[in-house]
Amino acid sequence: MLFPKVVDVSKKGQILIPVGMRKALGFRPKGKVFLLPFEEEDKIEVKPIKKSLVEELCGVFAGVDKKSSWTKELLEERRRDLKKEEKDFS
Repeated sequence: MLFPKVVDVSKKGQILIPVGMRKALGFRPKGKVFLLPFEEEDKIEVKPIKKSLVEELCGVFAGVDKKSSWTKELLEERRRDLKKEEKDFS
């Protein structure tokens, strides 16, 4: 059984996944992982890529609202970032 664990973040932003978790969840040395951010929930889901990248990511955006515009969302995010940067330098 796996239990939650607190790990350190290095100066480079790296984290160490404990060996028991790596083995149980299929993380391989020199392997690839898929990071799925959930900004509203302040969390990141880390999934080992066990197949080809295309096979692993197939369907990952199936639940995304097709009526929303990703371009519009990106532009709005950039505007918010710019306002924040301008405020930080004021």
